[in-house]
Amino acid sequence: MSPSILPTVAMTIVAPSIAGNTDAFPRRCSPLARLPRRKRSRQRRLRRALDCWREPRMQARRRTAEAAYLQRTLASASSLRSGSPAEFTTMQATSLALDHLLCGVGDPVIELFDIGPGHPEFNQAQTIRAAAGVLAKIPDTLPAIAQAIRTGDGLAVAPQTRAHLAAAEAWLSGNPVLAAESYASILNRWPCDLLALRLAQSCYFFLGWHDRLCAVVDAVVPAWTRDQPGFAFLLAMASFAHAESGDAEYAEALGREALASDPACPFGVHAVAHALAESGRHRNGAQWMRDQRAHWARESRMRTHNAWHLAMFDVEEGNVASALRILDAWLLPASARSPLDACDAAALLWRLATEGVDDEGRWCSVSDAFERALTPGFWPYVDLHAALAHLTAGKQARAQRLVQAIERCAEGGNYAAWRARHITQPGLRALGSWAEGRYNEAAALFAGLRPFLGGAGGSRIQLEVFKSIEHEAVRRQRAWHWDQPQPPSAKEQAMPLINVKLIEGVFSEPQKKQIAKSLTDAMVQIEGEALRSVTWCIVEEVKSGDWAVGGQPLTAAEVKAIAARKAA
Repeated sequence: MSPSILPTVAMTIVAPSIAGNTDAFPRRCSPLARLPRRKRSRQRRLRRALDCWREPRMQARRRTAEAAYLQRTLASASSLRSGSPAEFTTMQATSLALDHLLCGVGDPVIELFDIGPGHPEFNQAQTIRAAAGVLAKIPDTLPAIAQAIRTGDGLAVAPQTRAHLAAAEAWLSGNPVLAAESYASILNRWPCDLLALRLAQSCYFFLGWHDRLCAVVDAVVPAWTRDQPGFAFLLAMASFAHAESGDAEYAEALGREALASDPACPFGVHAVAHALAESGRHRNGAQWMRDQRAHWARESRMRTHNAWHLAMFDVEEGNVASALRILDAWLLPASARSPLDACDAAALLWRLATEGVDDEGRWCSVSDAFERALTPGFWPYVDLHAALAHLTAGKQARAQRLVQAIERCAEGGNYAAWRARHITQPGLRALGSWAEGRYNEAAALFAGLRPFLGGAGGSRIQLEVFKSIEHEAVRRQRAWHWDQPQPPSAKEQAMPLINVKLIEGVFSEPQKKQIAKSLTDAMVQIEGEALRSVTWCIVEEVKSGDWAVGGQPLTAAEVKAIAARKAA
């Protein structure tokens, strides 16, 4: 399916263009019109001279303002009335922060530092501050979300803003399911709210509900037109969602179309990277990330994760040295600041270990990072990566403390407790068995976890590390099996037995030995030489007179007489 045939519905948005539609701005009488003609000429020359000096600066300002305006979303523009440049100036302070929040660049919270109560954009700023905390998906931002909600209480806010703050409050209360559905319900009423769409997808990503990632974006596409501001970012979100649903070809087409309009968006670059990874085109993925390096390597919240994608592409293509350099230069330093970056570092370390790369203390560094920043029970995806780092680094005490913390979390009745019981605890048991060398048990536990693993959250590509560990456990179990002394086969266990009964005194000792040897030779000719060593031959003698034929006892003398008559 081509992105060029995405369904659209015409939607009228009245929005003045800074660069072109000057009719939307009120006209004023120029002061030059009131001057005499000569003075007007001098004033015009002076004005042209000033313009030559001022134009580069003004162009830069116009470009910044225009970008902020054109990239604004309906989340920030919903309170705009049409046609007023003053209203645009009022919204400009938050529009750039919102744009940066959506694209993953800059620091939107710092950009809103000067906007406090009484500022005309305060309500929008509070919505963005709460949204930034939800998007982070770490417990450290919960106080900031609480502050944004608390400060907004009692203020007269628009219904859309109130809905945003209510969804953020659901996240704050530890109910990510309600938060996700609350953001999705905002889209039912305001389908062009890109911030609500971004937050709904973020919550579904946290929950591991990859089917909802697609459903929520596909539901709002008909409300958009291609020339509408923000449509490129909508395509980028749709690209990532379809990559997570396994439709790599369509996802890549969407992502490339998004970047054709906004090539500098790290989120769009990331969406195409996921599509290439899903399709298994690692060489193309590595080249793509290198070609786009100028866009994703700049200061952004996704730069380290995008670097991880490049490293994973490289290691899959056998470029281990490049992947190791990215790990040391990008991921390990970032791990000390973010548990999510520590997850990427752990996954890359594991992949490099399967290629025979020496640890050299890196696992201990990642384990240290988790020990400093981890809040057990908040996100199973992070908990499982932390356990992998602790166990591989040999930090058994840390791993045990994590197990105990998850046990306490599992005792609750909320969704976090359900995830702890059905995902985190089974995953910890599987990793523990693997670390202790019980590979058969580990493989069985991972196989049982497989139907629930997606619910840990994170992307399908990020969860591949645990599938890889399962495969490695199976491989090691098989290798151990073949290294052990093997029991005899069924054929080897079938030992031929020849039982010969003779009347005592008829055959001499040499004759009895010859009987045993000849019968064994005969059996070997049938079964093969390999069975000679296990072919048994027992020669038993019956006391003379105890063997009867036709009711008539035979003695040794009678048997010898019969043998003599036949010989004659």
